[in-house]
Amino acid sequence: MPSPLQLDESGVLYQCIENSNDAVMLTDVRGNIFYVNKAWIRLFGFAKEEALGKTPRILRSKYQEEDFYKNMWTEILDPQKGFWKGELINRSKDGKEIPMLLTIAPFKDPRGALAGYMGIAIDLTEKKLRELELMRKDRLATIGVLAAGLAHETGTPLGTVRGRAELVLGSLDADSPIREDLKTIIAQVDRLAEITRSLLALAIKSNYDTSGTTFVKEVLDNVYNMIRDKLETRKIAMKMQVSEDTKVTAPSDYLGQVVLNLLTNSLHAIETAIAKGRTDGHTIDVSRKDRETHWEVSVQDTGCGITDKQMHDLFRPFFTTKEVGEGKGLGLAIAHQMIHSWGGSIHVESKVGQGTTVTIVLPKAK
Repeated sequence: MPSPLQLDESGVLYQCIENSNDAVMLTDVRGNIFYVNKAWIRLFGFAKEEALGKTPRILRSKYQEEDFYKNMWTEILDPQKGFWKGELINRSKDGKEIPMLLTIAPFKDPRGALAGYMGIAIDLTEKKLRELELMRKDRLATIGVLAAGLAHETGTPLGTVRGRAELVLGSLDADSPIREDLKTIIAQVDRLAEITRSLLALAIKSNYDTSGTTFVKEVLDNVYNMIRDKLETRKIAMKMQVSEDTKVTAPSDYLGQVVLNLLTNSLHAIETAIAKGRTDGHTIDVSRKDRETHWEVSVQDTGCGITDKQMHDLFRPFFTTKEVGEGKGLGLAIAHQMIHSWGGSIHVESKVGQGTTVTIVLPKAK
């Protein structure tokens, strides 16, 4: 009698499993992998020879604890249930985290004895991205309602406060001791108005011009001139490896706003690193890579870095790592919204104590 672990590659059932769009893995009773289909190899990136003889532990990510797997196997080995089905996050050979719907069930030999286990995995990456996009749109819609109400309710009072402060300021002598206090009031009123405008811009996508083309080098040069004094004061070297022909589909003014935000964040991160005692050799490097239909522009700094928890909230409105009064927490949220409206994307990689790289990918312009 042939072993149940010997597969008949000429059989119809084998060909159906081998060519299925869902990833299938078979193990023996000890958990050693003896078969994976083509979809499994595509999904996880291991060659068949790299997987056979290993256990499913090669796929484990940091997201599930041991208790998760204990409960899983309790259900699989329970005679009343005999299988497990649920969502988890596994990792591919190159470290990519893959959300998936996994079903594990035992199979038996012709005599009815347990022979091994079959796992069927469905990639949920696209589904999760759609869910996140819907959640993001819901949040933005809520922000839009709140921002519109805030603008309506505070616009007149703020205008009155600012106008009265300017009126009193204009009536004072040049050496009056309260002139600076009035200037502070006016500045803070303007700041609150700017926050409200930023909220409205974040919530209403149509506020962003999606037309126009821009040479990235020109934008970088303009922004560099704006922050050059700060760079020189803090002895930060800024290197730009972006050629003159790097032309993207994005309006110049808004792209300038995005770049200014990224470079300002790098400056702040380096200032934090300096305050913590890492004072020498700081740089901000801007580079470009050709991605066929897109240009990839990266801003790399040697600042304090971003923690995993901060990374999770990075594009959330009002999230900021800066001190109270130093940032509104809207810069990256707005940058994210703008870049996606232009058909691009933004990615962040960081190591605490070493630095951060922010990469924006934008369509090439003709």
